[in-house]
Amino acid sequence: MEGLANLGINMPTLLAQLINVAILFGLLYLVAYRPIMRMLDERSRKVKESMEQTEFIKQQAERAEGEAAKRIEAASKEGQEAIARAMRTGEGVRR
Repeated sequence: MEGLANLGINMPTLLAQLINVAILFGLLYLVAYRPIMRMLDERSRKVKESMEQTEFIKQQAERAEGEAAKRIEAASKEGQEAIARAMRTGEGVRR
């Protein structure tokens, strides 16, 4: 103890400061750390949900694009058949 006193360290003051620092860390944990971590966890959950929703929408868009391509192809084929029928009808009328 006298060695610490020779260095200018007052043991009761040091002990009081250690207790104050422990109390400060405890309060900061309760007031700041836990709410911040809760907020970050919530944000992480929202981002994950958004990513899942984005993937679902992307899959729906790909399916819709495929269906649209099939409909366009069917309409084109139907149009070609209508043109062919009209040409045959025109040939029949011309003769």
